[in-house]
Amino acid sequence: MEEPDMHMTYDPAADAAYFTIADEVAPGEATRQIVTPVEGGTVVLDFSSSGTLLGFEVLGAQRLVPTEVLGRAPSPPPRS
Repeated sequence: MEEPDMHMTYDPAADAAYFTIADEVAPGEATRQIVTPVEGGTVVLDFSSSGTLLGFEVLGAQRLVPTEVLGRAPSPPPRS
């Protein structure tokens, strides 16, 4: 079985990075979140209705994610 690739986007205006663990996360697919405040920001875990971890968001990414990782991340697609 092939492992899904982890993808990341970074929105500098929001200082938010999103790491997708599932192949793709469709709108509304994340039905449960666990919000964890950490020193310098917040980490939000997104789960499907079956309990699978889909991805996680890092708020305050400039303080929590290495600069070289943020520098490689594309911006998220614009919302319609």
